[in-house]
Amino acid sequence: MSKFILFISSLFIFTNIYSQNKPKTILWEITQNGSNLKSYLFGTLHEVNPDFFDSLTNSVSKLKNSDILYVEETNSVRDKSNILQNPSIWNKSKWDSILSKEQAIIFERFISKAERSEFNNLPPLILNRVITGMYLRDFCQLSNSYENLTLDGKIEKFAHENYKQVLSLDENQADLLTMTSKAVDSNLNLEYAKGIINLMSKMLNEDMSNCNIITEYKSFNIDYMLEVDYTKYPNQSPLLIDRNIKWIKILDNSLRKYNCFIAVGLKHLFYKQGLIQQLRALGYKVRPIIP
Repeated sequence: MSKFILFISSLFIFTNIYSQNKPKTILWEITQNGSNLKSYLFGTLHEVNPDFFDSLTNSVSKLKNSDILYVEETNSVRDKSNILQNPSIWNKSKWDSILSKEQAIIFERFISKAERSEFNNLPPLILNRVITGMYLRDFCQLSNSYENLTLDGKIEKFAHENYKQVLSLDENQADLLTMTSKAVDSNLNLEYAKGIINLMSKMLNEDMSNCNIITEYKSFNIDYMLEVDYTKYPNQSPLLIDRNIKWIKILDNSLRKYNCFIAVGLKHLFYKQGLIQQLRALGYKVRPIIP
């Protein structure tokens, strides 16, 4: 009998962890004991057609009823910088030094076809972000009539239209990425380069096999891996944890005073070091709700 009870208890714990890791949502409610404030954490996929937000009626309602919207970088801050500006830390010779002969052929073919010779001057960390954006936004969704908005930009525009205060968590992402690129080690540069060449090859060959990322996001088929220690991940993103730590300090101060809606890249919600678990560690109740 005791073994049966132990089995049932273990099953309950496993089921609870599983349901928290895969709650079928991208929207989380944030509350705290002794307070009537309610805030919301929304995980974005920057490259998704921004009109997707209009279909999320509960998320739209929660944003309308919030006092402040937090985004990674507001449009006004972004307009002062440009991720595609030459960071002056990379060039074609450096690409030639890390790419194999086969990779270099794909790299040159893609740059020629896209007519984007400036890509030679972007370091792997930054070019990886740019190429991932091109693949998911322009290639996978076959249409880019979005008025140059990201999903995050759409949310910010909606907030302004509803007279909400919009605040930026980052001061200047372009400068942050450039500075971080200088510190990336050679092994991580090789990993970023491998990802870049893979997506370039897919676009050249009209291969949409990685486009399921869009489908899984829109169907909320997401594993948040809340029990995973990201510090032990091989080739971890050099920016994820540091930015989460910085953001938590900003958010903690606002969440104690205002009803906030926080819209940031989905990956910032993942792992033990993600915003969900960091907020819980500060005493907040964070639960998944229908988006």
